[in-house]
Amino acid sequence: MSPEEKAVAVKRNKYLRYIGRPVTLGPEFSAEARDHLQALISRGMSYAAMQDQSGIPSTTLCYNAAEVRSRIHRSVYESIMRLRYDPVFDGYGGLVPSLPTARRLQALWADGFDRRFFLESLGGIEEKQVGRLLHADNPRVYAKTEQAVAALYRKFECVDPGDAGVSPYGQTRARLSASKYGYAPRNCWDLDTIEDPNAFPEWTGRCGSEAGARLHTKYAIPRCTACQAAVRVRREKIKEEKS
Repeated sequence: MSPEEKAVAVKRNKYLRYIGRPVTLGPEFSAEARDHLQALISRGMSYAAMQDQSGIPSTTLCYNAAEVRSRIHRSVYESIMRLRYDPVFDGYGGLVPSLPTARRLQALWADGFDRRFFLESLGGIEEKQVGRLLHADNPRVYAKTEQAVAALYRKFECVDPGDAGVSPYGQTRARLSASKYGYAPRNCWDLDTIEDPNAFPEWTGRCGSEAGARLHTKYAIPRCTACQAAVRVRREKIKEEKS
C-alpha cells in the first residue's frame, strides 16, 4: 500500500468510527462470531461449505471458530453471521453420522468384499480412508460419502462377491478380518435397522436375549454385544437373588 493509499484508508477508518461503523470490531463481536460458527459446526456444517456460502477462506473461519480474537474485521463478522445451516451444500452435503456408512461397509466386508473392491467402486478414495470409514473412526462423514456408500450397498446387497470380481483370496482375507472385529454381514440388517443407532445386528433372530446367546453358542457364532449384555444382566440378577 502506497503512502497515499494508507492515508486514505486511515481517513476512511476514522470516519467510519465517527459514524459508529468501525472497520474492526471488539472481542464481544468475535465471541458472537465464534459461537455462531460452533453452532453450525455442531449441526454438521463443514468449513468447506461455509467457505462456499460466505466467500471467507476456511482457514479464517477455523481461526474464528477456535478462539475469541481481540479484533475482528466487520466484513468477516457480518459474513459469518449471515451463514445459515442448510442440509445440502454444493456437493459437500454437510456432515452426517458415520454409523450407517460404517455398518454398510462392514456388512459387505464381512461377506467377502475386500478393500480393493471398495477402492475401485467408490473412486477417488484412498485406502486409509476406507479403513477410517470401516471402523467409524470419525463420528461424522460427508453426506456425499454416505450417499455413495449407500448406493454401493444397494447395488451389491444381494450379489456374491465372486460375481463382483473379488478373488477367493480377497474374500477369505476380508471375512477373517471382519470376524476379528465382530462385524455383522448383510443378512443381519434390514433397511431400517442399519440406519437406526439404537438397533443392533440380528445374528440369530433372538439377539438381545438369553435365547439369542444360546443360539450363538449352538451355531458357533461369536456373541454379539446385545447378547453379551443380556448375559451380563442375567448374571447380575442371579447375584442379587443369591445375596
